[in-house]
Amino acid sequence: MGYDVVSCPFAAPLHLVNLDTAPDRTALALPVTSAVEGMPGAVHGTAIATLVDTACWMAVSDVVDPGGDAVYTKDIHLRYLTRVPMTVDRIVAEANLLTRGGRTAVAQAVVTDDTGVVYAHATASFSRPHPSA
Repeated sequence: MGYDVVSCPFAAPLHLVNLDTAPDRTALALPVTSAVEGMPGAVHGTAIATLVDTACWMAVSDVVDPGGDAVYTKDIHLRYLTRVPMTVDRIVAEANLLTRGGRTAVAQAVVTDDTGVVYAHATASFSRPHPSA
C-alpha cells in the first residue's frame, strides 16, 4: 500500500490500529476514548464513518491501484444499527472486497466490539482516476 491512510492528518488523531490487512480485506480498530465521544455516553457517528471508510479503502486500494495511492471513495452507504457506548474499549471494522471491475471496486464492512455486538454495516465504492485526469 503506497499511502498510509491510518496516519494521514485527518485520521491520525483517532489512533486507528491496523489489526489485519491483505489485498482484499482488512480489520481496523478504533479505540473508544473521550476524543471520539459525540452525544454524552456515545461514540460520534463521524468517527465510525471514518473507521468504515478507511477500512474499506484499505481492503480495495491495492486491488484497484497496486502500490499506488490514487484510489478515492465514490460512494458510501453506512447504516448505524445502534449507538456505540463509551463503555466499550474499542470497535473494529472488518472490511472485504465484494467486487471489482476496471478502475472501480466495492467493499463491505461490519463494525463490532470485542464481544461481537454489531453497531453498523456499510458498503462503499472506490475508483482510480482515469490516467488522463
